[in-house]
Amino acid sequence: MTRSLVRITLRLMLVSSCLVLLAIATGQAINLGENELVFNGLLDQRQTDIYVMDLAHRLAYRLTNSRASESEPVWSPDGQQIAYVTGYVNENTGGSSVIIINLKNHTSHRVSSDITNEGYPQWSPDGRYLAFGKVPYSGGIPELIIYDLQTGRTHHINDHPRSASFPTWSPDGRYIAFTSGARDPEQYEIHVIDLQTGEIRPLLPSDGGFMPTWSPDGHYIVFKTIGGNAHIYLWDVFQKRTIVLYEPAETYTLTFSWSPDSKTVTYSTLRGVFRLEIAACIQDPITCSPELLTFPNGVYHDPNWRPRAS
Repeated sequence: MTRSLVRITLRLMLVSSCLVLLAIATGQAINLGENELVFNGLLDQRQTDIYVMDLAHRLAYRLTNSRASESEPVWSPDGQQIAYVTGYVNENTGGSSVIIINLKNHTSHRVSSDITNEGYPQWSPDGRYLAFGKVPYSGGIPELIIYDLQTGRTHHINDHPRSASFPTWSPDGRYIAFTSGARDPEQYEIHVIDLQTGEIRPLLPSDGGFMPTWSPDGHYIVFKTIGGNAHIYLWDVFQKRTIVLYEPAETYTLTFSWSPDSKTVTYSTLRGVFRLEIAACIQDPITCSPELLTFPNGVYHDPNWRPRAS
């Protein structure tokens, strides 16, 4: 009886592995559920492509397949589109551009026709706007762009003389928190702009915050620090205080994404994409254990949860 169970288990594992490899190799979409992540990955030693992964079944498929490096994917609020960054505008000029792909009809288009360096797109909660970072191709201070997807109009947000990058929207759409930078990495700060008044102010009482991401319920902003104390923190929006979420042994952590229920945060390192349970890590940030979500082989970055269907 035991041997039969072992054989059945091994066969199921083999079938699951074959499905994963088939999906990755062919780029064919498998019928996935709502518990999905989109991320960029380097799985075949070529350029990075965009992948979608079903967390429940550990199945992934390639969404893009081109000669350009593609990164920083993010779902639209309705879960029907994905914005991402392609590594060059054309082979002669270089640069990067924000692309939107429609998952229903598999069409895609560039957001802007400018020759520039664009990055880290983020949808507004109502899906009408995209905020992203922009650096003129000729050089200059990075700034934020808010692009109206209905009219094509753009609004510039700058924090001169500091740079502005890595935007994140508040759930009500009124505020954008972002990384405000100087030449010295230790002088990074998280600033927030009130889109109704235009006021820009520091969010945290101290320097060092980097790459903020607002939780869907509006309670927290997760961020990291850089330098010697590269921990992962939460900013409690309601109580106006900083909480240590996790103290990773490795200092190289990249973009964050909240689960739709605001109970977990995913992040990427050189070893893969990990998930943290918020309640457990707040209770003990030293002993809380991140869960590895991706496969042992490959390089994975920029995880982003698919929103709940409304």
